[in-house]
Amino acid sequence: MQRVTTIAIAVLWLLVGLLATEPAGASYEQRPREITCVSVGHQYAECPTPFGGPARMSRQTSFIRCLEGRNWGSRPGLVWVDEGCSGRFTEDRKAWPGWRGAAQRRVLCESRDNHYQQCNTDFRGPARLDRQLSQDACTQGRSWGQMRGMVWVSRGCRAWFEDSAWDRGGYPGGDGFSITCSSDNGEFRSCAWNDRYGRPRLIEQLSDRRCDEGRSWGYRNGSIWVNNGCRGRFGPG
Repeated sequence: MQRVTTIAIAVLWLLVGLLATEPAGASYEQRPREITCVSVGHQYAECPTPFGGPARMSRQTSFIRCLEGRNWGSRPGLVWVDEGCSGRFTEDRKAWPGWRGAAQRRVLCESRDNHYQQCNTDFRGPARLDRQLSQDACTQGRSWGQMRGMVWVSRGCRAWFEDSAWDRGGYPGGDGFSITCSSDNGEFRSCAWNDRYGRPRLIEQLSDRRCDEGRSWGYRNGSIWVNNGCRGRFGPG
């Protein structure tokens, strides 16, 4: 009798498990899909996705606040993160159709091995350098430029470019504020910074000498300092 009771309980649990599973015919494509993307050491990273459209962040896993368009973004088949942002991402089907995401407002263009490279854009206004990612200087007219519907880079320049017609007001301190600070003749110099914009970041290296934070540039007591020949453009972090 006890054996029959044990078998009956096992069959009951089996039936409950079958009822709790997804209906017959359900496929992987119908399940929510998620990927994890991590900015290790506050560095830029790209993560391939199976998504055919934009992504949305389902859960932030970093202490650094993740803001779409600033330190993370997406385009079909890819999510990118930067500045310490890490999280889990899933496909944002609510944005379909007619999605116009960060890929149309910002374009990543890279000169690999110092080679010339063209990157298509659909900007409504002129392109402007939003954030330099390379150690090699991105200097307009020398290592980057633009023509109708495209941006070009060379000499190792790797950077994000954005549509100047796009209103950046949605970003903290996003009114286009920036300053240039130069270490002339390799000498130390400090430049006043408006603290209401928060901590500054290097937007564009303008010198042939490398600008490395903590070594040839930094921020303290409301001022940006540069040294060892660093010359750069700094904007809100």
